[in-house]
Amino acid sequence: MRPGGLTAICVVAFVLAAFGMFTILGGCFGLIAQQFMGEMMSSFSSMPAPTGPGAQQFQANMDAQRQMYEDMAAMQRRHLPLLIAQYLFHLTVIALLIVAGIRAMQGKRNARRLLTITMGALIAFTLFRLVPQILIQTETQEITTRYMSQIMQATPGPGGAPAVEMSKSIMSMSTAFGVAIWGVWTLVLLGYAGASIWYVNQPQVVRWFQSCNALEIESFADASDSPPETDAV
Repeated sequence: MRPGGLTAICVVAFVLAAFGMFTILGGCFGLIAQQFMGEMMSSFSSMPAPTGPGAQQFQANMDAQRQMYEDMAAMQRRHLPLLIAQYLFHLTVIALLIVAGIRAMQGKRNARRLLTITMGALIAFTLFRLVPQILIQTETQEITTRYMSQIMQATPGPGGAPAVEMSKSIMSMSTAFGVAIWGVWTLVLLGYAGASIWYVNQPQVVRWFQSCNALEIESFADASDSPPETDAV
């Protein structure tokens, strides 16, 4: 009978693979949307300047937003090779999670080794992904902070220094919250991968895989030794 812990490891592997695909699709959509917003805001610069009351504030607001989105898009393009490498690495890990999970559930030969390699790849990817995430998160906060005061000051209505400082505080808190979530998720993934490597190398799990391999070899030998069927005359 398959160990319950092994079943849990494989089920979590399938869930992570599915979640990873959604993450990649969301990341690609975000890159496309960021570039689209940058181009759309750039197109506003060719529009006639507004006239009338508040026109100067409105134009200053639009200029600040346009420049912010253009800088965001430029930052994404600058880190595009690193993001592509991250997505390719992620796709490789997803494929390993699916294949290793299926083979381990079936008790196939070398499945335990493949599962160990997969968890090692998951650890490497989890640590590698921190590099682009930290870089992009840091630069995004720098860009938004740089233009937030200009946008707030050019926005009609009550504002001034208190509103600017409040918006900066909210942005800092949201960034810190996002970093905390990423940190917790990273620890969860590292803990899962490390615990999985430890579990699949436990004696009872090793014996189960060995028994599955023995049955597989025995079934193959029986099939090879059986006489070929002859057609009845």
